[in-house]
Amino acid sequence: MSLKITHKNSTVSGTPPAAGDIDVGEIAINAADAELYTKDTNGNIRKFQNTTTGTAGGVQFTQAGSGAVERTVESKLQDTVSVKDFGAVGNGVTDDTAAFNAAISFANAKGGNDRADIKGTTIYIPGGQYRITEPLAPVTVSSVYFEGDSKGSAVLLCSSPSEIFTFGDSSRTNTVVGGGVKNVKIEYLTTPAPGAIVFKIDYAFSLNFNGLMLQKCGMLFSLGQSATRVAGAISVSDVQGSVANIGLPLFDIKYGSGLFVSNCIVFVEGVGVPVHPASMTTVAGSAVFRCTTGFWDTLQVDNCLFERWDIGLLVAASAGMTYQIFRFTNTIFDYIRRYCVYLENTSGVVSTVTFDTSCWFTSWETPAIYLAGSTGYHDNHIISGTVVMAEGCGLIYSITNASSNTITNLHINGCNRAGAAQSAMLFTSGSKGFTVSNVKGNNDTANYAWSPLRADYGITIEVDCDKYLVTGCALEGAVGGYNLPLNTTPSSNRRAFNNIFTNYSGYIIKPAPPSGVTYTNLSAHVEEWNLFGGTLTTGYDKNGLGFPGALANVSFRLQPNDNFTVGYSVAPTVRVFVEP
Repeated sequence: MSLKITHKNSTVSGTPPAAGDIDVGEIAINAADAELYTKDTNGNIRKFQNTTTGTAGGVQFTQAGSGAVERTVESKLQDTVSVKDFGAVGNGVTDDTAAFNAAISFANAKGGNDRADIKGTTIYIPGGQYRITEPLAPVTVSSVYFEGDSKGSAVLLCSSPSEIFTFGDSSRTNTVVGGGVKNVKIEYLTTPAPGAIVFKIDYAFSLNFNGLMLQKCGMLFSLGQSATRVAGAISVSDVQGSVANIGLPLFDIKYGSGLFVSNCIVFVEGVGVPVHPASMTTVAGSAVFRCTTGFWDTLQVDNCLFERWDIGLLVAASAGMTYQIFRFTNTIFDYIRRYCVYLENTSGVVSTVTFDTSCWFTSWETPAIYLAGSTGYHDNHIISGTVVMAEGCGLIYSITNASSNTITNLHINGCNRAGAAQSAMLFTSGSKGFTVSNVKGNNDTANYAWSPLRADYGITIEVDCDKYLVTGCALEGAVGGYNLPLNTTPSSNRRAFNNIFTNYSGYIIKPAPPSGVTYTNLSAHVEEWNLFGGTLTTGYDKNGLGFPGALANVSFRLQPNDNFTVGYSVAPTVRVFVEP
């Protein structure tokens, strides 16, 4: 058919031709606004986009599928916000900080400050290398997410001296609920500054961070900046890579509640596998989880491996500080320079820290597990898992004011790398409130490359410990499985039974009382004493009745409050069975 153009000289912008003004296939032009119109085969007048403005607002788009509604291409493209919409280049050379800030400003301008008014923005980061040289503008509204193309292709090359991302409104004008970062690699081109932080959480909640790759990073998270600018409900998963060896924690847990960490593998860069007897080169202070300021309720860690750090979990609570409900499952602290677990309380609250049987602890220069406190609340802990190596003791318990802590289902070996440890597990003088059950190990491991590897004793309970139970354990030692002192105070709350220590089923090791000094059974149990050898001078006297002659080997039972004395120049060897 022949085509023609009809000129419609209307002066009213947006006025289409009448149906009778043009035929099917003809084009009409509105002289007022230069809009183009045509008639389709159904007789409908259809408008073309005026392309002189360079927008897609007049080009129509209809999604496939029943019920799809027509809208403009411009509207369709605005479904996704990209950092490249704001000028990011991503060539690894151009500084893209301003472009990222412009994207954040766009998201902040949309608003949304609580659960009832969340508008939300997803900022897409296409594949590329984006240089970030300064702290990015804080995200101060809810539900702003950064999503990379993949954690292998969307790379942030960072050199910011402090934080990169900040989520939260420090003025607390807005309550930020929802947001996060996923599928991004974060890499520092040079050693990070001492204040380098990837994610600073400042009065924000319900954030998700997953699919992250790290290379030579500083601190990964700073959580909660004050008692009024808290963080909460933070989920971190699928994070792999390395941090720089500069003494910064991975998680600095300060003020808030609810941190959930899963499926992460993070190690300290540049620290090789240590070789006995050399020390590790990890810089002090690089804890995986640092809890030394403020308060935090609920930390859950699952299916994670952290290697070559200085400390695994560091909790040091003073007055006014509370850390409680920490649970670790299937978590490995491997080749940790110092403590895998360090819990210390001075006048604060440290409560309900739990490690399950699938956890693994290897420390190099200190005990693997250290629990200490004299004031405040320090209770309801459950320590399980496997200790495969420690410089000295595998576990030291020094809590003098506890009532209910449990060490159970712990397999402990190799706890004497330095060759000077007294005991695989040590409960220091005056410690209270512990149950030790189903603990095994401290076996002879002479097949290792260094020795000695097992401690002198499997378990040592020092003088005047109280409110304890030791049961169901099978521990060996170079000297003995169980080392118990001569207590100076009476108590009916010291119990040990149904144990196997070295080759003496149910026996413990005690020193002989000083020559000529009376020993009194101050426990609530019957003690069966077996003494042999030594050089005696006066023989044995039990409850004022002497044994005939200076016997070299004797056995007798001491009921509670029974006593005996012996004089000697060379102390006899002692084996004591504590009856349940």
